[in-house]
Order: sequence, then C-alpha cells, then structure tokens
Amino acid sequence: MQNLLKALWYGNLNPCEDFSPKTPNEKKTFQKYYEYTEKLEALLSKDLLELFEKREDLATDIHVEAEANAFINGYCLATMLMIEVFEQSAKNTTGRQKNNAP
Repeated sequence: MQNLLKALWYGNLNPCEDFSPKTPNEKKTFQKYYEYTEKLEALLSKDLLELFEKREDLATDIHVEAEANAFINGYCLATMLMIEVFEQSAKNTTGRQKNNAP
C-alpha cells in the first residue's frame, strides 16, 4: 500500500498513458484505423488534410475528457460502495457485540 501511495504522490501512476493494444482484436482495430488514416491522407489536398488533422486533434481531446469523466464517475461509485460496505459491516459488528453481551 505504501508503494502505491508513493507512486501516486510522485505522479508515477498514469494508466491512461500506458495504453497499447494487447488483444488480437485491439491490434486488428488499431491496424485498420492506421490503414484508413493513411488512405485518407493520400486522397486529401493539403488544406483538407490540415482540416482533418484539426478534427482528429479535437476528437482526441473529446475522448480524453470522456475517459477522465468515466474514471472519476467510476471512482466515486466505488468509493460510495466501499462506504456502504463499511457502514453495513460496522452495523453487523455492533449487532453481534450486543447479542454476545452478558
């Protein structure tokens, strides 16, 4: 636990920066994406290519923001679930202690 907290403190936990396709399906999808991008770039004029690249940059920004929001929502949900579990556990422990009292 201490190592994980240190890694968090020093900014060494960056799961979104560590993404690379791992499964065959992910690799196939990435490969298709790059193939289509190369084909499209070959067909576009310089002006249209610039427009396409700007659009791709905005799409990336949108995806990053959406992933960050999904992570935050998931983290909040997990935290609320843990609080509920701990509260229920405390109630069960208190109830058992009352039942075992002389």
